[in-house]
Amino acid sequence: MHVLVAGCIHGKLSLLYETVEYYERNNSVSVDLVLCCGDFQAVRNWQDLSCVCCPPKYRELNDFYRYYRGDCIAPKLTVFVGGNHEASNYLQELPLGGWVAPNIYYMGVAGVIKVGNLRIGGIGGIFKEQDFHKEHFEKPPYTDSLLHSIYHVREVDIYRLSLLHQKLDIFLSHDWPEGIVEYGNKELLLKRKPFFRKDLEQGRLGNLVTKQLLFLLQPKYWFSAHMHCYFEATVKMDDERSVCDFYALDKCLPHRPFYKVIEFPEVVADDELEIRMDGEWMQILIETAFLRQSPWNLMQPESWYKLKDMQKNRKSDEYPDLKLNAFFPTGKALSVEEEKMNRQRRNVEPPTCLFLNPQTQYISDQLDVAITAPIFCNCASRVVDSSSKNSVELRRDPNEIQLSEDDAF
Repeated sequence: MHVLVAGCIHGKLSLLYETVEYYERNNSVSVDLVLCCGDFQAVRNWQDLSCVCCPPKYRELNDFYRYYRGDCIAPKLTVFVGGNHEASNYLQELPLGGWVAPNIYYMGVAGVIKVGNLRIGGIGGIFKEQDFHKEHFEKPPYTDSLLHSIYHVREVDIYRLSLLHQKLDIFLSHDWPEGIVEYGNKELLLKRKPFFRKDLEQGRLGNLVTKQLLFLLQPKYWFSAHMHCYFEATVKMDDERSVCDFYALDKCLPHRPFYKVIEFPEVVADDELEIRMDGEWMQILIETAFLRQSPWNLMQPESWYKLKDMQKNRKSDEYPDLKLNAFFPTGKALSVEEEKMNRQRRNVEPPTCLFLNPQTQYISDQLDVAITAPIFCNCASRVVDSSSKNSVELRRDPNEIQLSEDDAF
């Protein structure tokens, strides 16, 4: 199996797939799977674009909506994790993952899937300490502060991933594990990106806890993006018998090193690859469904010693995987007429609620966990009865507070 992993796409799907075709033609191989490390930007319409966290002058529609609308079909099975520039309203509908368009799959806030025999884990977003220990509290209507905090990595999701016992082939994250630079050519990186030096010296370049997660899970490969530069490192595990190859990838632009192709000769690609939610991950979701926060402070090294002991003692049972439902459109696709209109002249109303995505309802049913459980991250403020077109508002938390803007772009 040949897997092409890409960095920040920023909605440029056509360029991504043209690059895949170019690679196949010049290397006489067939790419079986495309992975993306965030900033995918699954923008269906102008309202989605208003939920992308960046200054309005940098918001671009790009071409995902054509894949959502059905004008184009992704030529390769494509999987991505979230970044810090996403259509957050759309992705919040799928906290445990789901299809955002035909043949394009989002891994959720954090997740583990199987594609054929390939086991892939991932976590989206970037690290900000002020939100790390909090639960997922964001919901529409989104203030500017909420559009920032919604993509901040949460400790409880790292905790869930730390409970995995079975080995991973690939792990995807948006930002880098802090400290990973020490395992590669740091001098060359600083020559290319001298402004990284201050954060490096302060030990703040990347996620402060995913380095420990890397050593705990020991995947064969770890891919990240976010910094818009290429970097590679080889991390020897504690036992010195295995290594993890780390690659940070640039953003999707011509003549930039934004992708890496990995071959898995021991994995045979089926004629039609399908994505399944990993059985062990499903069991962890059931066990931790009502956790709002991690039971341990993962900023403390001693917590990771405890997690390592737990991992050793955790049973390695074979849990059945879950075959996932097909793509189901839940939002209005941009019409051809709307496409031609200048968004600056449009009065775009931001979303005031989220409707329950049938894919998320399906996962809720399969897990036998209520859609109001914390693992579903406030994914729906309204449940739609498709037969009657009526909607019922879910009960809101009376203790909910409005947060002030505290996180600059």
